[in-house]
Amino acid sequence: MFSEKHYQTKLCDILRQNEICILEEVPYKRKRIDLVHLHNKKITCIEVKLNNWRKAIDQASINNLFCDESFIALPEERIHNIDETLLEKLNIGLISIKRNNYEIIKKPVKNRFKIKRYYQKFRSVCEHL
Repeated sequence: MFSEKHYQTKLCDILRQNEICILEEVPYKRKRIDLVHLHNKKITCIEVKLNNWRKAIDQASINNLFCDESFIALPEERIHNIDETLLEKLNIGLISIKRNNYEIIKKPVKNRFKIKRYYQKFRSVCEHL
């Protein structure tokens, strides 16, 4: 089995091949977000995990405070374990990391958890990286 970092790098490489600009390990307060996509006026955060999807959901929930979209990403063989009802309730998207690509299984709707001042501060951090 590959490491979490392996899947994070793999997803990052795939997104970059599709000309999606990605920042890795973005610091914010006392945490680091695995992958961040900053495009136009939209910030997307992605937390990559191997097994512990509950921890990924916890992290993605926090990310919702300062981004437009928050996702968790897992290897495709681990996706079946996830509680999609919980994802929907917390407005978190789901990405399946496949061998040579990825698939968005669930896209979050409009983020109702975002706090404007946290969002603006995080945007400033991202723009300076």
